[in-house]
Order: sequence, then C-alpha cells, then structure tokens
Amino acid sequence: MIRLTFSLVLASSFVALSGCSFVDDFGRFEVADGAVADSGADTGSDADTGAPPPTDSGAMDSGPADTGTPDTGPTLPACATAFLVPGVEAAADTSTATDDYAGSCGGAGGKDVVYAFVAPADGYYLFETIGSSFDTVLYLYDACDGLTELGCNVDGPTAPQSQVPYLMTAGEMVIVVGDGNAAASGDLRVTAGPVACPDADLVPAILPLETTTVGRPDEHTSACGGTGAGDRGLRYTATTTGFHRFTMTSETTGFDPLLSVERGPLCGGEVVQCNASGDGVAEVTRYLTDGEVLTLRADGRSSGHEGDYRLEVTELPALGCDTTLVEGSGPINGTLAIDDPHQHSGSCGEAHHVASVAPRVSYENPDVAFLVTDIPTPPAPPCRFSCVLEVTADFPFILSVQETDTCNGNEIACAASTSSGAPFSGSVELMNIEPATGNAIIVLDRQLEDQDVSGISVPWGNNYTVDYFCFGVC
Repeated sequence: MIRLTFSLVLASSFVALSGCSFVDDFGRFEVADGAVADSGADTGSDADTGAPPPTDSGAMDSGPADTGTPDTGPTLPACATAFLVPGVEAAADTSTATDDYAGSCGGAGGKDVVYAFVAPADGYYLFETIGSSFDTVLYLYDACDGLTELGCNVDGPTAPQSQVPYLMTAGEMVIVVGDGNAAASGDLRVTAGPVACPDADLVPAILPLETTTVGRPDEHTSACGGTGAGDRGLRYTATTTGFHRFTMTSETTGFDPLLSVERGPLCGGEVVQCNASGDGVAEVTRYLTDGEVLTLRADGRSSGHEGDYRLEVTELPALGCDTTLVEGSGPINGTLAIDDPHQHSGSCGEAHHVASVAPRVSYENPDVAFLVTDIPTPPAPPCRFSCVLEVTADFPFILSVQETDTCNGNEIACAASTSSGAPFSGSVELMNIEPATGNAIIVLDRQLEDQDVSGISVPWGNNYTVDYFCFGVC
C-alpha cells in the first residue's frame, strides 16, 4: 500500500468587488459586477477536498470523511492516487509502488506514483519534485493511457530533482507521474502551482511596455552584469516565424539597462544572449519560430542601477550571413561603414552609441555576419586541435559567436578588439560548437565612438580583414 501525506487547506472568506477597478504596470483593469475576490481572512468554515472546487458552496460536508474527490468537481482518474492542490506538497514512498509508466526522458524500471491536477485558471503551471530523497523523473500526460506526453524532465535546475512547466487553460486536467531515474526509488515530494517568475506575459496589447525596475527584487545576474540591481522577468511568445528584436531603453540618469534573453517559460532557463549599455539602450535580436517561448530579464547592469524603462519587440525582415567562411581559403577583405545596416549585437559590447555632444543622437552600431560551417569536433587527448577566427580592422569592434546557422542559437563566446588604436585586432576560438550542427555564425559588430559621429575629429576607417584557419598537434 502507498502511504500519502496531505496538508489541510482552509477556505478563505470572500469580499464583493462589484464594479471596482485597479491599475498596475499594464494599465487599468475592470472587475465586473458580481465578481468576488479573496479577502485573505481564514474563516475555517470549510475543509479543502484535495481537488479544485469550481462550484463549492463553501459549506463543510456533513457526510463521511473527505475522500479526496470534490462533490461537484472533476472525478479522480482511475490511475491517480489523489489530486494535487496548488501550493500543497504531496508525499509518497515509491519503494512500495509499482512500475506502470516511463517517460521519454527516463523512468523505465523505476516505480512511479500518479497524481492528477486541474488548473484553477489560465496560465503556466510548474510541477516539481523538490525535496525528494532520490533521483527523480517527472512527466505529464493528458490521460491515464499515457499515449500523449505533455512534458518530461529528469534533472531540473535543482538536479537530481525534476521540474516541468506547462501551459494550461482553466479546468484542464493533466496526469502527473513521479518516477525514478535508473530505477531509483524513495521519498517522493510533488508540488504544483502557478509559475511565479516571469510574473507577466508580453502580449501585443501591452507593447511597448513602459515600467520600472525601482523596488524590484534582485533575482538575476548574467555575463553582462545585474548583481545588486532590481529586475523583472517577462515572458514572450512569438506569434510569427522570423527575426525578433527586443529593445530596452531608458532615460533615467545613472541607470544602465541590461536585457537578458532565456529559453523557455521560466526564469533561470538557458541563456540565449544578454546585452547591456551605458548609453541607455540594451538590445538582443534572434530568429524565432511561431509559438516559441522566451523569458526576458529586464535588469540594471551594476549594483544599485534602477530606473524607468521602455521595452519594445520589433519583427524584422529576413537577416542573413553575407559570406560563408571556408577553412584555409585565405583572408577576406571588406568594409563596414558607419551607416551600414545594424542587425545583431553581442554580450561584450553595445548595440547603440549615443553621442556625448549635443544633441546626443543615438546611432545604431553597424555589423556584418559570417557563416562558418563544418567546424570539426576536437579530438581526444593528447591531441590538440583548434579553429580560430581572427579579425583586424580600422575601427574598434566585438566578435560574437552564435551556435547553429539560423541566428537562433545561443551566444557561446564574445570578444572585444584589444588594441587602443588602429589597426584594431581580435580573435575567437571555435571549439565549443554543438557537434550536431558543426556550424556557427560570427558577428563582426563595429563599436561606434564619438569621433565617428560627432564631426569634430576624423572618423576611424571602414576596412577589415577576416581570416579563419584550423591547426592541430598530436
């Protein structure tokens, strides 16, 4: 027999809010006549049934002990031991359970415990096994037959525990399976609840978003900074396939904006790229597919940097790589002028330059992208093998390396030119590319300076040379 531990939740009293309104970052919201809101006061008048009670009258049952199934709510599926209640931890000893399921990411041979969960409202929900005593696997199904898997995770951010986010509509039910990785078993803990970060979705109706980091907690840091500065997580779901530019601007004195883009609907996901600026503009551009979900972290670059900002999302025409670099083909010469197109950015430089002299016009830094294909996988020791891209130029620049050949890969390296005057030089080593693709995009981003745009001194020149080569020693 499986022994489950449940917590008792008391119903809250309600206060009518008919015809009221309130205002937050996203504008004015109305509450319809007859709507109610939780007052937060616990009256103790009702025991929680262990399941979502959409039509619960609030009166305590007069019959026998609660069985874990609501009187008028959904029926507990035959495969599930209980309903998960938002914010309430469910516990079980899987060593006495049976092996009925296996997820796509693991669980074969492991004993599993099954729960059901019904979403009380629309939104993303997070299912976790934090606090379990063994290496867990967590996965979701749409029904007990296990034919349609909705998500699977073996090692979340708190490995060896698991974490699965899932977008649900109000009243939707999912089957939640807590399993063991590599046949592990033990004390299982499972929780379900609304995602806390990001705390809002960037839907078209609220864009551009004008808000602030003032008073926000410091929950984020990145390669671009962010430690000691208030920040906010915001979710974005692409509605079209193509290039999307995320731009964070601020006119607050002493606030250098930082924008970090992460994969997935949760804060703390895999970092795609970040960008920060001392000129009031932080920007990241990526190719997204329709329905792809990202989390944006609006932050300040340094400790204490807080202020008002504007966040915009712009859909761009197709961007591409001007030249494919082939190893050993010799140097390529080109020009990158001040008024050439601005397409990309990197984490180690700025996307814009604001002139220090009046009228302090903001200029977009021009860039050019190169495609490097068939990057070889490094051999096993003691052999050493390396591929290097070197650039010399008449102007200061940064080099940003992105995985894959579609401008949607993570930035895996960024380096700034090292010289203090022309010719400027810099290089990046291409040895950490995902083996499945063997391709990378290299962005050469010109970093404009006052002498380029002020007209009071001679601008830097426009010429550059790019060379790509590989070498090995055994």
